[in-house]
Amino acid sequence: MMLVTEAADLLVEATLVAVFGIRCLAKEVPYLYKGQPCPGIGLGTSIKGFGNDTLNRIFHPLRMMFGAFDYIDLNQKERENSTNMEAFKAVVADMIRERRAELDDPACATKTTHVDFLS
Repeated sequence: MMLVTEAADLLVEATLVAVFGIRCLAKEVPYLYKGQPCPGIGLGTSIKGFGNDTLNRIFHPLRMMFGAFDYIDLNQKERENSTNMEAFKAVVADMIRERRAELDDPACATKTTHVDFLS
């Protein structure tokens, strides 16, 4: 299990550096598991967690038969998964906002030699 977590963290780090120019993987994501907050969950681990739950949601029999169920959460686990995804999006949006502020700072703009989608 540790190898999967490390691989997920490396993938997230590579994406953050290549796309956004962000080298901070120390961010923790507020993550719920069975209704309880889990401290110390990183970006890669949270993607792995809610990604698996999202795949399970997609292949739910009610969703496969009736498209109307695609727009609602059917149970507590799906509500928790939605909360986890929103928390992840908020953390990444904050990271992007910080990076944009860093790029707008004239003192920092001369130090940045890395080209990414935000610069």
